[in-house]
Amino acid sequence: MNRAPSDDSKRSRPRERVRTLAVSLRDPVILLLIVIGYYWRIVLAAQYNWDDNPDLVNQVLPWFAAQARAWHSGQFPLWDPHHWLGQSFVGQVQPGVMYPLNWLLFLLPMRGGYLAFGFVNWYFLLIHYIAALFSYALCRDLGLSRRASLFGAAAFGLSGYMAAVVWPQMLNGACWAPLVFLFFFRILRHQNALRNAVYCGAAYGFSFLSGHHQAPVFIGLALAASWCYYLFTCWREDHIVLGMKAALLTGLFTLLVSAAQMLPAIEYGRRALRWVGDNQPVGWKQLVPYSVHSHLALAPSHLLNILVPLDGRPECFVGWAVFTMALLGVALCWNGQRRREVRLLTGIAIGAFLYSLGPFVVFHGILYSLLPMLDKARSAQLDTVVSSFACAALAAFGIDALIERRGVSDWTLRLLRATLWAGGLLAACVFVAEVFSLHNVLNLDLVTMSSITALLTAGLLWSFRRAQISANAFVVLLLCLGLVEWNNVGTYGYRSKQSPAFIQNLSQYRDIADFLHQQKGPVRVHVVDSAIPYNFGDWDGVDQSRGYLASISTDVFNLFFLYGHGSAPLLSANYIISRKPPMAGDQPVFTGKSGINVYENPSAFPRVWPVHTLSVASDTPSIVKQLNAGPEALRHNAFLSNPGPALETCTAPDDLTLSYLGLQSLDMDANMGCKGMAIVSEAFFPGWSATVDGEAARVYQVDVALRGVVVPRGRHHIQMVYHPLSVYIGMVLTLLGLLATGGLWWRKRRLSRSGSVRGLQAE
Repeated sequence: MNRAPSDDSKRSRPRERVRTLAVSLRDPVILLLIVIGYYWRIVLAAQYNWDDNPDLVNQVLPWFAAQARAWHSGQFPLWDPHHWLGQSFVGQVQPGVMYPLNWLLFLLPMRGGYLAFGFVNWYFLLIHYIAALFSYALCRDLGLSRRASLFGAAAFGLSGYMAAVVWPQMLNGACWAPLVFLFFFRILRHQNALRNAVYCGAAYGFSFLSGHHQAPVFIGLALAASWCYYLFTCWREDHIVLGMKAALLTGLFTLLVSAAQMLPAIEYGRRALRWVGDNQPVGWKQLVPYSVHSHLALAPSHLLNILVPLDGRPECFVGWAVFTMALLGVALCWNGQRRREVRLLTGIAIGAFLYSLGPFVVFHGILYSLLPMLDKARSAQLDTVVSSFACAALAAFGIDALIERRGVSDWTLRLLRATLWAGGLLAACVFVAEVFSLHNVLNLDLVTMSSITALLTAGLLWSFRRAQISANAFVVLLLCLGLVEWNNVGTYGYRSKQSPAFIQNLSQYRDIADFLHQQKGPVRVHVVDSAIPYNFGDWDGVDQSRGYLASISTDVFNLFFLYGHGSAPLLSANYIISRKPPMAGDQPVFTGKSGINVYENPSAFPRVWPVHTLSVASDTPSIVKQLNAGPEALRHNAFLSNPGPALETCTAPDDLTLSYLGLQSLDMDANMGCKGMAIVSEAFFPGWSATVDGEAARVYQVDVALRGVVVPRGRHHIQMVYHPLSVYIGMVLTLLGLLATGGLWWRKRRLSRSGSVRGLQAE
């Protein structure tokens, strides 16, 4: 017979909930404190820069600044108007337009219209905390203890790939690896396989929203291999139908959740060229040359960096604390209760290390040749993202197994001896290097620290095996030792703010930006000879003819590079930034504090102009002929690749002005003497639509890469807006995927709560 709960039990429920919440938050808070302590240089002392790197300063931070300004102006930044006549922000992928953590950064207050570096530092820390939190969740879901899980979480979030890589877009994609495999291991255990397949696909799809494809591709490669193993076991255990359904669900939700980024990326990729480290950029259908993969792979000798950071290749460094515990995890748990997970993690770690060797392992070339799109992930050395999370989880297994078998395992004694020998050998190497002055060959400081940590690891193992320290003390000391090791390839190398190398450039040319912002009409600058090294346009909000990008649309590339300098007037760069006069006798209109001058460019066309004649140029010779016809011809005649609309010629004058120029829209006011075409010196790209007096009008691709719209005789208002269909379809699909995933999670949670309530009532 059911009984109503008493008043005392009703009053105790809020207390129980508070107590439960406190217990559930305890470890995440501890983990947060660990991560903050590790990054004390940038968030506590705030005396160092993690981002004083040429790629970050010249490219990534300006991307973030441009997006933050767009968010603060109430716009979602889909189009970047500031470089190469405008490029798709979302299509380039790397700016991370679709990643929610970036939105949080962009919404934070700015300082004087610029990113606040204090917030950027906390954003960087938060990425590593998320990685550590996901790794902790994986370890706990594998049945590991809290102390072992905390160590495994810190090991992934603060060492290896996560410590060595500084590009936020790569880290954002990498931090999802533990969560993806958390759900996969549930499938492997036949634990609500279909539901967890949905979660696995959603987590993997979310990693593609991060802003870079390489880490998700490598995670996907490991996940595909794991799925092959799972389907093989399903076939042997007569669960193949369930396995196939789970695999299809994972693939489906990966495609759905990633669609907001993947569809625009595919649209842009098919129409763009990408610089990959070769002499020439490559297009969508061209393979990234294998020579590039070979150059960006680890050499076998680099694997020594797993234990000793010798030669500036810290992507695979995990240190003695993690490595010894991972070996113990493999040795002691190979045939244990979680043997499937341990064996699979071991295979993942070994496979990732082998793949990172690139041309030294023949299977890398076979996969490169057979798997579509794998060639796009050109940095094989970064496959250590997979081995990093696998080693961290194996180390957590090793800690628990060691604690359970204290004083019993022969493996502990063997590993203790090996670690002592390794530490002594490293110390001997340092002594020899000092004697023979081999400072240019070895980083003696790092080798010395490695020998010290090896000996300390051996000492910890010996003390614990002899029961001289408790299990909790052992894990705490091991974590402290790990933090010391990881620091040597992580925060130790951050550059002091007192001696920055690159980041000071971002504030060096603000007076030039202020001058340009004060000029009337649309401004576009041409920076000569890299007078300003970073993406001045994105960082300072000024249109720039060129810039430092990983890719640009093919049409713009052709206009700039393949068809000669005759196209220069079309680019509408009405100011030139240079250290020297562009032409003899030119006088600067402004000189910055840095000594950089600003010159006017009288030959530049206005941003918009009318034409009344159209011609056809469909091959390279005819295009070159048109572009070299001279400014006067280009000013009155435009050309298309196919026959265009009929225009009218007349003696009546035209008046065409640009009345508004926004981030992803522009307005023109026209008073045409007769029917003509308004040419806009902005990049043509799918998604740009036009209206004339509110009526839809076609946007033509003219003069290789520019936009044109037909305008009838008389007064008219023309508007162009960027509304990319690929983005909107992708957003809808992503939203559907997330809603379905969230609905499934909510339904499961509701059922579990109702089951708990029924159980309490039955009592």
